[in-house]
Amino acid sequence: MIGTEEDYGSPAFPFTGEIGEVSIYQRALSPNEIAAIYLAGSAGKCASELPPVIVQQPLSVVSAFGGTATFSATINGTSPFTYRWLLNGTNLAGATNQTLLLTNLLRNQEGLYSLAVRNTYGNAISSGASLSGTFPIYWTNTSGETGASPPTGVPTRFPARSMMRSSPPTALISSPWMPAPTSTA
Repeated sequence: MIGTEEDYGSPAFPFTGEIGEVSIYQRALSPNEIAAIYLAGSAGKCASELPPVIVQQPLSVVSAFGGTATFSATINGTSPFTYRWLLNGTNLAGATNQTLLLTNLLRNQEGLYSLAVRNTYGNAISSGASLSGTFPIYWTNTSGETGASPPTGVPTRFPARSMMRSSPPTALISSPWMPAPTSTA
């Protein structure tokens, strides 16, 4: 009898619990197989059949136009998974990995990105993560030198009358350390 001990021919200690995942093998198990069963613990030997669950949503990104942006999510469930990235609810051609890398960002790439994940047992869709683009700021001093960082000693906070040039120029404000622009185009 499984789960009992016999005492002189009759069960002395009957087993009153449940036995799960009973297996009969035609051979002796290897030490690695025994260790794998032991390490499975309460998860058991049988593979779970779970739909995808997004446990870490993609995060919003702010990046300079011309730069890069990366979106990713963490998925639990039974693999294999298939992935599909969407921009404002529309499929992105070729975006079929768990991570989405966008390079040379353009204005038409701004919006809400979400990830649709599917396996044999179901599907899930992430919340939307926004991509916002910014124009890189280029600084010009009175000598005409330019750079992506402000010159040494130039404050990085400006009064409302300050002049910053973006590339391409979109906002023009005046400052004594930077010559006024001649055009906005």
